[in-house]
Amino acid sequence: MYTEIFLCIVVFYTWRSKTHLVFKDTIVKKVNNFRRLNSLVATTETGYFKIAYVSLKLVAKASYISFIQYMNNSVKRVKEGKAYELTYVINGRLYKMITNPIRGPVPILQISNDDGEDVTDIVLPYMGPQYDWHYREFSPSFFGYKSLTFELSDGTERTYEETESFPVKELMLKRMMNI
Repeated sequence: MYTEIFLCIVVFYTWRSKTHLVFKDTIVKKVNNFRRLNSLVATTETGYFKIAYVSLKLVAKASYISFIQYMNNSVKRVKEGKAYELTYVINGRLYKMITNPIRGPVPILQISNDDGEDVTDIVLPYMGPQYDWHYREFSPSFFGYKSLTFELSDGTERTYEETESFPVKELMLKRMMNI
């Protein structure tokens, strides 16, 4: 009997405080965001199940990364608002790095290996938030490929052979000229 009275009180105050509307608005926003993601994925994929699978995979990956960053407290927004502080530990030593991610479209649309397979998800994270390879020399052999072909957003393609390094020095000079 006390349980029923308690539940009635909870339901009454939930209805009175309009909490159910807050839940409804949150759910509607999430559903609309997922529909927008599905329409974006539909531009590259065909078939309802494939679109739903890729969308769910993207949501799961983003949720996993957010959870790991939250638990490790490894990424913090700096007070200016556009910079981020990355914290990491190597061999017991704590390191911190400030980075400003570049806004706008990614300059590289797709990266393909010598077999024509899409390896963008493997190679692109090494470029870093400013797409400058963290000023390190990389070549296709580092990733275990004989060649890598970069399809750029300006419509050009650039192929790098096994021992040919990616253009880090050109990026450094371009960045220094823009500063």
